[in-house]
Amino acid sequence: TAAESTYRASGGERPVFLPALPAPAGNAVAANLASTIISSVALMMRLTGSITVDRADFLTPTLSFARARKYYSLVKADGAVFGSIEPASGGGYSVSLEVWNASSDKKPTELRRMIRNPLSSFALADRLALEVASTVVGRRLTEGTLILEDAPLLPRFAIYADGHLVARNRARLRLLTGKHEIVVAKPGGPLGDIPVEVFRVDIRQGKQAVIRLTRTSAVPAAATRASPVIYAGTLQGLSVTTNGG
Repeated sequence: TAAESTYRASGGERPVFLPALPAPAGNAVAANLASTIISSVALMMRLTGSITVDRADFLTPTLSFARARKYYSLVKADGAVFGSIEPASGGGYSVSLEVWNASSDKKPTELRRMIRNPLSSFALADRLALEVASTVVGRRLTEGTLILEDAPLLPRFAIYADGHLVARNRARLRLLTGKHEIVVAKPGGPLGDIPVEVFRVDIRQGKQAVIRLTRTSAVPAAATRASPVIYAGTLQGLSVTTNGG
């Protein structure tokens, strides 16, 4: 598609801007929900491998799109995601996101969702992140599931996908379909997490992949490529796996 060719041509060098998601002043629940959603969207877009995310927290969240678009065009942005979260009249929260793609003459795509229970916000954030990333790249993205079966061997652990931190102490995750390098790490290193084991994973849509640790302290040579604590996020995902040497 035109959107995909734009990203391939740019090599991911032109950013997609992601300003903060404004929440009502003094509403800590809404602020936490907003942070969860934005973190998930940022991580999902990075995991596509074709999008460079600029958090753009310096932009005024309430800036009108008409004015913001002039700035986005000036810096040659490929797109932008912006929106808000507000208490809903019937309880819960209303989330509104708009996704603008520079390669399209259409108006921004609107995504509106309700959060009735804050406990369901992580699942909603993941679904929204997948929709946003699909809209930005111009094609439907899919997910699978990863399960770290022997997580109890590590009381505390982190999981990285392609150099991005995707979870801490969560043994069941969801990620984009495709091939990924998964690093299971533990805390305690002088510069961040210590890689424990590396897996090569082929994510398949709707499928589960189970990975099992064969050691909990040795650091394989391949793991030195893993970046220590790069991005915090709430994303999930994976499927079908084989151990990497």
